Amino acid sequence: MPRLSLRTPAALLLGLAVLGTSACGLLPGSEPVRDDSGAITEADTDADVFSLTVGDCTTDPEDVGTEAAEVTTVPVVPCAEPHDNEVYASTMLPDGDYPGEDAVLESADTHCYDAFAGFVGTAYEDSVYDYWPMYPTSESWAQGDREVLCLVYHGELEPVTGTLEGIAG
Repeated sequence: MPRLSLRTPAALLLGLAVLGTSACGLLPGSEPVRDDSGAITEADTDADVFSLTVGDCTTDPEDVGTEAAEVTTVPVVPCAEPHDNEVYASTMLPDGDYPGEDAVLESADTHCYDAFAGFVGTAYEDSVYDYWPMYPTSESWAQGDREVLCLVYHGELEPVTGTLEGIAG
C-alpha cells in the first residue's frame, strides 16, 4: 500500500514547498546545461522546475522556509556530484478538471510507490531510501501542467553521489 514519505522537519518543509507544484511557470528559471544524452553537466541554482526530467539530480535549497510555497525553480547538479534527490519516474495525469489536491497526491504517490522498486532495485519497505512526489497544483493545472515527478532520496537525508538506479539499498 503506498504511503506518503515522512521526512525530518526541515526536509518536510522543503518537501511541502516543492510538493505544492510541479511549477507555476510565472517566474521561469533557467534551462539546465545538458550533454547530448540529456544529462545535466553544470550545477544551476535556479533551474526551471518544468525543465526537470527523469535522471536529473537536485539539491535541497539552503533557504528552506517555514511555510509551503509554490516552487518555480530548483537547484540541479550533475548526478556525479553530491545531491539530495534524483528524479526516477514521471507520469502524466489525465486531462479534465482539477480533481483536487488529495486526489492528485494519491495518484502521484501510487505512481511513485509502484515505480520505486524497479528503479532502486529493492522493495520500498526494505529500502534505506525514500521518495516524494512533485505534482501539479490547481494553479499549474490551469496552465496545462499534468506531470508528476517522483524523486528518491536517502532516508537519513544524507547526500548521495551518482545515480541511485539499481542501488538495491
